[in-house]
Amino acid sequence: MMLQARHQTGSTPAAWHKMNSSVLVIKKDEVTSTNDILKEMAGYHPEDNVVVAAKRQTGGRGRNGRRFESPSGGLYFSILLHPAVSSEKVSWLTAAMASAVCEAVRELTGEDAGIKWINDIYVSGRKVCGILTEGRFKPDGTLEYAIVGTGINIEEPDGGYPDEIKDVAGALFKHGDAPAGFGDRLLEKICDAFFSYSEQLDKKPWLNLYRKRSIVVGKGIKVVESITDPDSFYTAYAEGIDDDFGLVIRKNDGSRAVLSTGEVSIRVLG
Repeated sequence: MMLQARHQTGSTPAAWHKMNSSVLVIKKDEVTSTNDILKEMAGYHPEDNVVVAAKRQTGGRGRNGRRFESPSGGLYFSILLHPAVSSEKVSWLTAAMASAVCEAVRELTGEDAGIKWINDIYVSGRKVCGILTEGRFKPDGTLEYAIVGTGINIEEPDGGYPDEIKDVAGALFKHGDAPAGFGDRLLEKICDAFFSYSEQLDKKPWLNLYRKRSIVVGKGIKVVESITDPDSFYTAYAEGIDDDFGLVIRKNDGSRAVLSTGEVSIRVLG
């Protein structure tokens, strides 16, 4: 699938370019949030898959409403799609995107990207990508639509990252070092893989890749059970990823549990 799009700046209304019978794509210099744009558009595209990509976001969001820094030098994009799946499988889309990003990064840069369960991508110990999946459900519990938002730090911003994230955030290239057109090629590679995965959702062809790229399995973790109370946590050992992309853990008392993405956040120890 070749990604071709008209490029727009500012707040000019979108002029969509049809790539094939089911996918539309647009690129802009700056937006508030690519996820929010697609939420507004979802009702006008009840069957189409749509991609919105930008070089900068002014109102990017992460999980639990946290601000997602989206400076110039990145690739920020969201995909609207309409998988006929239940709410329990929404995390599969996040895992599919994480796997697609890892594949594309390795192919284009040679870097081994790793996945911190379930939605963060790390390169050389630094977070270079975050993924946020949102959706609307029908009365029967299946998805009306899903929006998979992805933010990737291609280059370090001029002057570096803000103090609150400078010890965690990283980029694929130093400031000014990214090859010309890299963002377009990265977007195309990721979307090629992701759409291929989404068309085979029940077969989960990316499951083994997701497991292989995990930087959590085999390590001690801190499990934070409440975002409003970060001191409410326990430590455990991450044993593996199950067939539904849940994190299998062994607690200190020897009991086992499976974490789902909506319940907790984790921190890798050591």
